[in-house]
Amino acid sequence: MFGYVKKCCTDLLLELTDFLFLTSLIPLLLVVFGVASRFVGFILLAVFAINIYLMIQKRTPSVDNGSEKARSKLLIAAMTIIGVAVVVISARFAVSSASSIATVLGAPPISIGAKIVAIGTSLPELALDLSAARRGRVQLAIGDIIGSNLTNLTLVLGLLLVVSPFAVDISVFSRILPFILTTTLVLWRYLTKGGVSQTGGLILLMTYIMFQAIL
Repeated sequence: MFGYVKKCCTDLLLELTDFLFLTSLIPLLLVVFGVASRFVGFILLAVFAINIYLMIQKRTPSVDNGSEKARSKLLIAAMTIIGVAVVVISARFAVSSASSIATVLGAPPISIGAKIVAIGTSLPELALDLSAARRGRVQLAIGDIIGSNLTNLTLVLGLLLVVSPFAVDISVFSRILPFILTTTLVLWRYLTKGGVSQTGGLILLMTYIMFQAIL
């Protein structure tokens, strides 16, 4: 809506969006089979590994510019680690507090996970991506958004399906997946046109409001 990603399209972003769309189709197997299959979990982990491999293959070679650059890289690495630690700690407090509030209000576990906890874990990303966009690092922001969703759908969901001994209510997927597919299609459509306009941002926000109202 702020117009940061009006022009952000690259071939790599399109490939990531394609992966995101295909990955969001895989959990449909959970709904079709009606069980939290370990087989589906292994498929998701394989997709994650393939995506990481393809990203590594597209890596730009680094150029050695001396010890000053090396010191700069160490500083950047240290700041990144500190930043990640702060994000993790802040997210933990946000999720813990939100879960306690939801429990007091008697909200069902699905609402806690899909609404309260999801908002809590997304707030640090929102702050990071807005900061990156204001600094002109739009590619970093949009890459983080797509990559985060890919990681959640492949690595996180895949590991849970493979190692979790608990039964999972598969019916929740049938209500969540349409929104995942819709938002991915909207993002893909606008990226193929060169970027996401304010209209696209409004559509994404309206989709999220519908998600909160329906689930």
